[in-house]
Amino acid sequence: MSKVQLPELDYLRQCVDYCPETGKFTWLVRPRWMFRKDLTWKQWNGRFAGKAAFEYAMRTGYLRAKLDQRIYYAHRLAYYLGTGESPNEIDHVNGRVCDNRLCNLRSVSHQENQKNRAKSPKTRTLAMGVSRTRSGRFMARIKHKKHELRLGVFDTAAEAKAARLAAEKALGFHVNHGRVPTRIETR
Repeated sequence: MSKVQLPELDYLRQCVDYCPETGKFTWLVRPRWMFRKDLTWKQWNGRFAGKAAFEYAMRTGYLRAKLDQRIYYAHRLAYYLGTGESPNEIDHVNGRVCDNRLCNLRSVSHQENQKNRAKSPKTRTLAMGVSRTRSGRFMARIKHKKHELRLGVFDTAAEAKAARLAAEKALGFHVNHGRVPTRIETR
């Protein structure tokens, strides 16, 4: 996956203040040269300077803001401001997409990011990777490196879940993988 083009780090530091301990962003008073007109410059600073820089994105839960007519996600900018490196994909270690503290963010590949996914709230399966067969038994499976691995068919859901958890551990999945998201995690 190609990296998202981020603004220059020095420019970004003149626009927003980021606190790595809290994960909060605040708009800074921006200099006149960043605007075409005096009126726009005065209006922008009067309206936004000193206020929270990212708003809640209702559909996804991710925090985002518009800077120079482009939308940027807070977690990407937090990692960039905190480390000075442009990230590949960002993984929220604790699964809360609105928690942008630097200690909660890590730059990972897409494949690694998939190893820390929450169970979809829409799914009706008993456990992630466990489904009931037509015969009433329980099948366990896992996806790894674009391949689906069938772990077996079991008499009980608990046995199938145990097989799935053992496979996750053996394949290096994150300990949070398959957790059921809470209301707090989706905010």
